[in-house]
Amino acid sequence: MPFSKTQVCNLALNSIGQESIVTFDEDSKNGELCRLCYDFVLLLMLNKSTWKFSKRRITLDQEELPPPAWGYLHRFALPSDCLRVIMDDDEYTSYNCSQGYKIEDNYVLTNSDSVNILYVSKDVNIQHASPVFISAFVARLAAQMVIRGEGTESMLQNMTALEQERFLEAALIEDNEGSYAKKPSSWIDVRYTYGR
Repeated sequence: MPFSKTQVCNLALNSIGQESIVTFDEDSKNGELCRLCYDFVLLLMLNKSTWKFSKRRITLDQEELPPPAWGYLHRFALPSDCLRVIMDDDEYTSYNCSQGYKIEDNYVLTNSDSVNILYVSKDVNIQHASPVFISAFVARLAAQMVIRGEGTESMLQNMTALEQERFLEAALIEDNEGSYAKKPSSWIDVRYTYGR
């Protein structure tokens, strides 16, 4: 079942004892709280792991920019929605640059004529997210709402612990979907493998 912004916010609000909103844009205290926290927390969650609904693929080969002053022959602009490039995923080879590359100031510098990249987009449709992502997102959003002053210190500790638990569960499920993955042998392995 797809979740809307309003539904996600209401799950977070209700988990810390706050009243629901009717619409995301409503003129109310809780409506303002949702707008203050939602986009910030979403970007945090997208940056915290590699979620399937946020992945995008593109080939950069239209060179319209002057080359770097030194070190590389070509410079390509990253897509405007690129939050981060995935470079060390075991399942993918993000770049086809045999001669190396660097990312500087939202540009890919390389000696190759074209670059295939897999990246995390910040322009996502939350309705395409998995239920396990939504569960972790709701807990982190609720924790952020408490930080903004809508709850107690113990509530913040509880929501933070819940978010960490749900995040690890979501990362494991997402990583195992569609491919075999070795079960981590320890919490440290989970952090190293899924906390990127």
